[in-house]
Amino acid sequence: MPPNCSFEIDDLEKPWTWSKKFDFIFSRTLNGSILDPVRLVDSIYNQLEPGGWFEAQDVSMEAHSDDDTIPENSSLVQWATEVVDAMEKINRSLKLASRWKQLLIDRGFEDVREIVYKWPTNTWPRDKTMKDIGGWGLANLDSFLESAALGTLTTIKGWSKEEVIVLCSQARKEMRDPRIHIWWPV
Repeated sequence: MPPNCSFEIDDLEKPWTWSKKFDFIFSRTLNGSILDPVRLVDSIYNQLEPGGWFEAQDVSMEAHSDDDTIPENSSLVQWATEVVDAMEKINRSLKLASRWKQLLIDRGFEDVREIVYKWPTNTWPRDKTMKDIGGWGLANLDSFLESAALGTLTTIKGWSKEEVIVLCSQARKEMRDPRIHIWWPV
């Protein structure tokens, strides 16, 4: 690690108390974590040195397919839609990925760039690199399905535990099917 690099850990939602400004601020996967994204972006802007950079990496919980292989009544799409809706109800948006660019522009950041990558749900892509990424994505999503839905849907939306488990089971079957070419924007 370069001597001029340090890592700072703090509660981003509380007032920022650092006496120094930063050249670079990085965040990853803040979806569902931030109550007030506008305030966060303001804090980031105020804590950067002139000419400093901010980079955010987040995944959008919106399923896509380039070849219309998502089933009409997709359980995986229902899972994502229900979890996103529940989190919106408690003001913990899972749509931050699609908002970063405009939030930064609105605050006055310059040279704002958005690069969107496709994160396949399983190993359906023909390209070897994308196939590998899809395998990692499958493992990640497989471990995330119930943990994202169980407390969220039972507490916020009033689902029973059994209903959530059934939905996750159906979504898991779908996400493992290489004939279904779902990808998530990252």
